[in-house]
Amino acid sequence: MAARSLAVPKQPKPRQPHSAKEGTPGGVTWAEAIKKAIATSLEPLTIAKISSIIQVGGFRSTGANPTQAIFNELNKASEANPFRKVAPGLYALKDVGDSAPAPVPNAPVVVLAEDPEAEDEDVGDIITAIGMYWQRDLVHWGAKPKMAGIQKNGSVMVDFCDQIGIYLLYDGREVIYVGRTDKRRLGTRILEHTKDRFAARWDRFSWFGLLPVRDNGTFDELPVDFPSQKMPATLEAVLIEAMEPRQNRRRGDNIEDVEYLQQPDPSIEKKRKKEMLRELSEKI
Repeated sequence: MAARSLAVPKQPKPRQPHSAKEGTPGGVTWAEAIKKAIATSLEPLTIAKISSIIQVGGFRSTGANPTQAIFNELNKASEANPFRKVAPGLYALKDVGDSAPAPVPNAPVVVLAEDPEAEDEDVGDIITAIGMYWQRDLVHWGAKPKMAGIQKNGSVMVDFCDQIGIYLLYDGREVIYVGRTDKRRLGTRILEHTKDRFAARWDRFSWFGLLPVRDNGTFDELPVDFPSQKMPATLEAVLIEAMEPRQNRRRGDNIEDVEYLQQPDPSIEKKRKKEMLRELSEKI
């Protein structure tokens, strides 16, 4: 099986405001942006679809972790919450009368195709961020390694050194070790594996994080508890992502919405240039 590409896909540029009166996309609240996104659809939407429409329509700046922000807004425990969950993983507006937002010109109209195998359960409120098949040699393994990732071009870069959760070490595509992080955070635990009995046996790693990521790229507190009804879907999603079974035709439920793409540590490039200069000076 071919290794998953780590290239960052190109994303459509968000629509820019026509005047100062209209305001910037970042000045719109999440609730307003979600209302606009849902209003473009003929059917209820998943969080993934809502996030995509917000980005394409330029309804607001999406920040470092739009999935978490959208989930929190959709599931606010308040009678004033304008959204309702109509099915597992699908959301709509409570009222479609006078309170409905005006149609958005040239906005994409989304019609959901039925997937007989899908039972979309949002797992983004438990697994808040993941990194798949990150390369060992793109991290500078110093005292506190920088494990940088972004969700898309232009989004906030996040250092996941202090994340907690589950991680896997790979030799090529084979999983050779599964571990967890808690008091010793992700960067510390994987750094230890560059010096222990696994040091020469792995070249890639994946991780599944539990700490929510704020819009500014920092971490929020770990929730006191997790919804037990979502644990089966979460465990299934993690196993599908980690093991990639041949008979599973799709990825773990909505887990792609919280995936971060690895960014090389700048110090590695600096070190490479220094080595090149040193070699050149020795030849002169």
